[in-house]
Amino acid sequence: MHAWISSTHKRFAFVLAATLALLPFTASAQFDPPTPVQGMYLQIASRCVTPTSTGGVVLGPCYTNDQKWKFYGVRKNWRGFWDVFMIRNDALGMCLAIKGTDWRDNAPLEPRACSATTVPVADMLWFREDAIEPDGWNLASQTKWRNIYSTKCMDAGDRHLGIQLTQWTCAGSSWGPQDFTGYFYY
Repeated sequence: MHAWISSTHKRFAFVLAATLALLPFTASAQFDPPTPVQGMYLQIASRCVTPTSTGGVVLGPCYTNDQKWKFYGVRKNWRGFWDVFMIRNDALGMCLAIKGTDWRDNAPLEPRACSATTVPVADMLWFREDAIEPDGWNLASQTKWRNIYSTKCMDAGDRHLGIQLTQWTCAGSSWGPQDFTGYFYY
């Protein structure tokens, strides 16, 4: 019985700590209505983030219409640059989200219905993890995308065609499975 109480307390402490760490992000007063910032193909290793007909998000050959993602800014940092985004595929009316609002490593990403005019739930919001460009935030530069809800980064595993994108604890390395770039389509 004590082992169960101990593991329950540990899990509660972890959830409480994660919740407290996210308080600045989850307060609705912190977010603006979504503002379209840039539209691009989200790439890693010359492959593009692609929604599937089965509800997944994989890496596919680049430059098809279903791979066009629009980045909607929902919060600006203290310097006035967008730092939290909703990543929406306008053609499908879907946003990148964590499947089942899971907070654990290896939880898959999914396209989920969302509105272009209202701020979505936290597992559809992504924080830009890279350095500030001299002229502000350049979304086409190498970027880690940290989910606001789980605090984990978008991850492409071994980066091969067809791999399911997941979330994973953010790593510090450059040009790894969490370092995405963009190619503007407008």
